[in-house]
Amino acid sequence: MEIALASFLNLASLGGLGYLSSVLKQERKKLNEIEGAKVYSPSRLLSHLAKPEFLSKLLKSSENPEEYLIKTFIEGYVDCNKPIQSIIDGKTKLIHSMCFRDEIYSNDPLAKARGLLFTTKENIETRAPLYFNLKDPNRNMSCNVHRNLGVDATSALEKIAESREYKHLNWMEKILVYLGLAIELVALVTRTSFIFRGVKIGWTENEFGIMLGTALTIYGEVIYNLRDNSLRIDSPQYFLHDKSSLIKKLRESIYIIFFFFISHLILIYNNFH
Repeated sequence: MEIALASFLNLASLGGLGYLSSVLKQERKKLNEIEGAKVYSPSRLLSHLAKPEFLSKLLKSSENPEEYLIKTFIEGYVDCNKPIQSIIDGKTKLIHSMCFRDEIYSNDPLAKARGLLFTTKENIETRAPLYFNLKDPNRNMSCNVHRNLGVDATSALEKIAESREYKHLNWMEKILVYLGLAIELVALVTRTSFIFRGVKIGWTENEFGIMLGTALTIYGEVIYNLRDNSLRIDSPQYFLHDKSSLIKKLRESIYIIFFFFISHLILIYNNFH
């Protein structure tokens, strides 16, 4: 029985090693592609695409023979005729918004003092207009960017607004609040690992987004229309402040995967020796 179990565990470890190896290979390929991709402004990219020798190296669209595809970075300033507005303040104009709620507990201030943070990010809502333009700062040239709610915009998001709402507590909840504070103060003074968040007393709503006029770098498949001499991105993959932030993020991901790969390798080695 023990031999069969050991064999099963070894097979599972080998399977995990194979999976991690595949993921590591894919992530390294992605990193190499992104490191090799250039960063263009719309006008600079259009000037390159006007050269036959540059255009001849690109892949043609299967849907339209007058369109060419290039996966690259493009940068400019955000502009939009029909932007969305902030959910919380109702005024700030955005081209991307992510809004979520966090629960507030009575002991959260003390928990933060102990270096403990609790975020649940409930009911995340992502919004965006149908399209926006990425414009050159000094030229009347732009790239049309279509909506993709699944785009990775983490590196480009800024805090837009925050609101708090507190619930009416009954007498029992008020007693529990004071009791919880006493327990947490004891834990803080004695430096114990006991955690008691207390009573839920309300909610905080946070909104992060990308405002009009923001300098933005986008990575994705840029579609060049030869007849119109225009650029667009139908499915942007990343919204960024700059290319280096994405490279840093991918390298960190590779380091983590590599760590688990080595750990599995050591586990398999120990099982066979």
